[in-house]
Amino acid sequence: MPLKWMKRHKIMAGLLALMLTIIVPAFLNYSGMCIPEGRWLSDEEQLELALHDFRGWPDFNYLREHLTDSEIDDLRNDYEPVPYESTEDFKRENPRCCKVLGPDSDRPYWGVDSSARFFGSRANVIEMRYAARFRNKRDKNIVVFRDHVEYQVITNCGLIITRF
Repeated sequence: MPLKWMKRHKIMAGLLALMLTIIVPAFLNYSGMCIPEGRWLSDEEQLELALHDFRGWPDFNYLREHLTDSEIDDLRNDYEPVPYESTEDFKRENPRCCKVLGPDSDRPYWGVDSSARFFGSRANVIEMRYAARFRNKRDKNIVVFRDHVEYQVITNCGLIITRF
């Protein structure tokens, strides 16, 4: 009888250990923990990483909210993006540019789903609202779109994986 009881408990202990090695990391990932570093990134850290990764110039495709396709084509032909000189320059010109929306934001775009959170491949969505600047290639005049919005998706460990 004792031998039978021990066999059953060893199997149960083994199954419990297996479940814990899978479930605990999944829940830590889901909570936003960067497991290799053993910590959670603060909102401020995520914003700084997003700003550091930001190229400082808008993608023409992200102007579809403001312009028609033919206007975007004209803009591509006649204008070039004007990048910000540095992250400090970007922050100075756009003081309230950025915020962490969180993984459960109800924005109408591709965001962060539960499976991505379990694997830690996507943690948060960061909104970047700024003045997008373009220079006319002929007369060098600058056109500014004051309320341009882009989003960045960041992993638990601070890697920016997409911009849209």
